[in-house]
Amino acid sequence: MQEIMKKLFSLIITLCFMQGVSAQEAVDLGLSVDWAAYNIGANNPEECGLFFIGGTKDIYNPQIKIKHLVLPKHTADYSGNPDYDAATAYWGDGWRTPTYAEWSELIASCNWVWYEYESDGNLICGYQVIGPNGNSIKLPAYIKGFLSSGHGAGYQCSTPFHNSKYLYGFAYFKEKKGINKYKHMIKHDILHTLPTRAVRDK
Repeated sequence: MQEIMKKLFSLIITLCFMQGVSAQEAVDLGLSVDWAAYNIGANNPEECGLFFIGGTKDIYNPQIKIKHLVLPKHTADYSGNPDYDAATAYWGDGWRTPTYAEWSELIASCNWVWYEYESDGNLICGYQVIGPNGNSIKLPAYIKGFLSSGHGAGYQCSTPFHNSKYLYGFAYFKEKKGINKYKHMIKHDILHTLPTRAVRDK
């Protein structure tokens, strides 16, 4: 029964957002790959979009306990593998989940500028990531008021963490006062769910 509910939930969500994905914009930041303008399942660059179970193409369904699912143990990078990669499975056309090297390049080679404003009483915030050529993307924060001190986000990465049940992931955090902030690669338990920002080869 859980498997039926899981497949039905994924089908409904997929049909809701698949119409617009063919027009997804690839942004050239002057890096080795192009980056998507917004997250999978988002309608604009400042929405977090859909959350996926780590290392799978499965959309997170809060009605099903993740610990009851049979999850893969990745021994190799799954970027571009449609059996596991949400970007490849749902968007096709060369889209895939970023690797450790591609996230690391984005961190090291771009200028990260924090943005924050209110819209209809809601806080909108995150990083505008400006590439060496001046083009930019936005990586929105969806964890707001974390420990009552700041805002942050995490994103999927396709690279295994030392051949274990973990994967790498990208995360950032910024305190409200802007004193302490970080953006780096983390160890990501596949039981955790994160949104996906896709890349595409040039």
